[in-house]
Amino acid sequence: MKISYDQATDSLYLHLADSASVDSNEVTGGVVLDYDINGAAVGIDMQQASQRAGLNSDAVKCLYLENEDILQIRLSYKTIVREASPDWHTNISYAEDGSIVEIVILDAKKEGLLPLEFGSAT
Repeated sequence: MKISYDQATDSLYLHLADSASVDSNEVTGGVVLDYDINGAAVGIDMQQASQRAGLNSDAVKCLYLENEDILQIRLSYKTIVREASPDWHTNISYAEDGSIVEIVILDAKKEGLLPLEFGSAT
């Protein structure tokens, strides 16, 4: 998995797989899930990322739980008040203000999402 942040557009993109995106679904305002031809999630695009998730703070953390094959991406310290699962292995948690607090991906290694690569868009 590769995580890219474009400061010019304030966009965070989580590349979940190398498959080409053929469809997308806006799960909430400014957050779009991209899917491959088989309907598997291949990416998550978050617009206005610094406002939505507090990316200018030190809150962004990634944790991989090897025994359970779970990848947890924490984007802020806000309290989680709502969760949504756009597919069987992705869970997105939201704060009261609608910002994304956390993204949890099940079977992360099995799905080929590891190792992680971090970069910034040019």
